[in-house]
Parts: sequence; C-alpha cells; structure tokens
Amino acid sequence: RHGRFLGDFERRVNPDGVQVGYHAFKVHRISNDMLQREEPFGVVGVELNIFFDHHLHDRDEGILVSHNISTDLQFLFCEYIRAELTLNRKIKFGLCTYQSLKSLKTRYSAANDSEWTEVTQTGNRCYSVKCCAQYALSCRTPPANFSIVCGRHHEAKADVKAIAVILF
Repeated sequence: RHGRFLGDFERRVNPDGVQVGYHAFKVHRISNDMLQREEPFGVVGVELNIFFDHHLHDRDEGILVSHNISTDLQFLFCEYIRAELTLNRKIKFGLCTYQSLKSLKTRYSAANDSEWTEVTQTGNRCYSVKCCAQYALSCRTPPANFSIVCGRHHEAKADVKAIAVILF
C-alpha cells in the first residue's frame, strides 16, 4: 500500500511427486528432499488467501506483481484448480515488471550503456529483476547493493523486494 510492504508470505510447496529439474535446482537451490517436508498447495493456497484477506481491506483491489506474470499466473491458477480452491477475490489485477520495464520509457531505458553493465548473451540489456533493481539501487544516494537490500537473487523474498525497488 502506497509503496510500503504490508507483510510477506513465503512458503515452499510440496509438489506432490513432481520432481525439481536440474536447471531449476541450480537457479533456486531448492531440492526435492527440501520440498517433501512441505505442505501441499491445498494448505498453502488457503493460507495465501487468508494473507490477502488480512492485508487487503474491504475496498482494496489487490495487484499481483511478478517479473514474469504470464508464467507465474499459469502455475498459480493451475494449483488453485488442482486444490479445488479459488484465488482470493480481492486480487483484481496483475502487473508484469518484465514487460513494463521493456515497454515503458522509464529511467531504466534512458540509462547510458555504461550505467547498465549487465547484458544478455546476445548483447542486449538484461532486464532480469536483479539487473533492473541493481540499476535502481545504483541511482540512490548513496548507491546501494542488491544483495544487502534484497538478499540472494532468485529467492522468492529477495525477488519481491527487488520488484518493490523497481516500482517504488
């Protein structure tokens, strides 16, 4: 609300027999063994809806923010359907920071190439959540560091903090 964190909800979910792939493990450092001890989405989905109810008041309309919302929403909706649940009715909108940063004329796109040091393998600017947040943090006085402000890249809570840095 108004650029402030209302709280955070971070839970790992037991994938019910689906195995974590090698590349996903390398990026997120979450193993199959770690997930076997977690609750299934049926439990976590109910807790997530309670979290939304607690933080979104009667007239609030929630915005689900993600750096790749089309993929994230597909996963989320599929899990809600499998668990015979529905996403909290207060969530009305979705915002994809990845698409927004690429399409909007913001200070990110106006940055000099020398200010934007991270590029993809094809030589284009990297618009990962970490790269965008690091650029935003470098513009602060005094400049700040991603790992100090946000945490370890690709951990859920760190990526959420990074998105808040980008948006606010």
